[in-house]
Amino acid sequence: KAGGTIDREASRRLVDKAGRDTAALQNSLEQLFVFIHPRTVIAAQDVEKLLGKTAEEDVFAIAEDLFQKNTQGALEKSTRLFREGVRAPEMIAVLVGQLERMKQAAGLLERGASPVEVASAFRVHSFFQQKFFLQLKKVSKKNLTGMQKRLLECDLSIKEGRAGERLALERFILES
Repeated sequence: KAGGTIDREASRRLVDKAGRDTAALQNSLEQLFVFIHPRTVIAAQDVEKLLGKTAEEDVFAIAEDLFQKNTQGALEKSTRLFREGVRAPEMIAVLVGQLERMKQAAGLLERGASPVEVASAFRVHSFFQQKFFLQLKKVSKKNLTGMQKRLLECDLSIKEGRAGERLALERFILES
């Protein structure tokens, strides 16, 4: 109807960004076809360029940097998120949630669950499954628990006024 097609990966990313609401998907598709004109095939990179990454994706990237001991990368990503108006409590909540999912997934794997079962149980999108399982191999449950405790201390220091949002989160990153 719109005079073009969308490749499979672009379609997955579009649903991730726009959700499953038909009107939102239609609106996003129309924007994408205008964006790629005169081309007629929407690619995954077109979806990323037009609809951008979500703050949650960027926070997951911070977690990846922390697991790889890439402090500079984590600091740069958090700085960009702060500039975009994302607040530290939102970043902390996503990080704590990701760490908890990873701890629970590691527990299931230890009890003999297959990676397919774990991915299904935690609704890990196929696009992120390889990265998710690589992260699990890089960090122990003990380290995940330690990171969660430091994040909770970071959150508490913000709420009690002992540290500003940016300072508290940067301190967490530097100590991780």
